[in-house]
Amino acid sequence: MTGSGAIGLVTLLALKSLGLNEIYVVDIMDNRLAKAKELDVTAVINGKQVIVIGFGNW
Repeated sequence: MTGSGAIGLVTLLALKSLGLNEIYVVDIMDNRLAKAKELDVTAVINGKQVIVIGFGNW
């Protein structure tokens, strides 16, 4: 998912409540990524350091 601001974190919690256990979060702000990591995501990705095109089986 992209963005770990207020809406992104609520979305993250909703996904976890639905049973998803593999969640990747992309953001450009380290403090937001740190908060997402506290919520036990699979991985956080800094969009300033990595070019993210997409991933998954679509």
